[in-house]
Amino acid sequence: LARIDSEPAVYRWHDLIREGMESQFRQEDYPAYVAVAKKAAGILYAQGDSEQAAGLYLKAAAYNELSQVLLREGDTYVRAGKWRLLESWLNHLPQEVLDDQPRLLELQGRLATRLGQKEQAIMHFNRAIEAATGHEHDKVRAQILITRSAAFRLMGYGTEAEADARAAINVFEQSPGSEGDLIRALLQLATVYVYQGRYGEAEKWLLRALDVLRKNPDEYEGGLL
Repeated sequence: LARIDSEPAVYRWHDLIREGMESQFRQEDYPAYVAVAKKAAGILYAQGDSEQAAGLYLKAAAYNELSQVLLREGDTYVRAGKWRLLESWLNHLPQEVLDDQPRLLELQGRLATRLGQKEQAIMHFNRAIEAATGHEHDKVRAQILITRSAAFRLMGYGTEAEADARAAINVFEQSPGSEGDLIRALLQLATVYVYQGRYGEAEKWLLRALDVLRKNPDEYEGGLL
């Protein structure tokens, strides 16, 4: 037994022994193991340990539950720089699960961009946009266009970045209640023009973003990629 640093004293099996017992449990009664693992993962997640919870969901092949954790916590792992860990979880999800969640495909694109995997990033973004295509997903698709625009900008694809930002602006200008997203799209287009050295155009779109922000000061939370 190994003591956990806590008061009162708590003990648990050594990692090697625990892993052996877990492996034996899986082999002897897999359905029971899955039920226990999913219950334990739920408890861990409720306690704030999303990493351990995701690991257990993966071991139990509970892909729907894992996908929900990644949808809720993906941004946190991106900001923490845990790109490889997040990538490994996403790569274990079946393609049919990913194709049903445009946001997970978008997350894959963001990670691939950060990891310098241009072709894979574009592939993931294209799949995300395809999965979000349809009237009921117009805003989601436009939000993903902003993210892809930021990725294109970082890759040096200025024309593509500009087109995506403009397409997103067109959607949000026609969608009441989308002021925060509209601000993000306007700022993204302004940033594209800065990278291109087109400072006059950048100023024009930045002023538009500031005008929307003045009228809706609580709508913008920041962030592009």
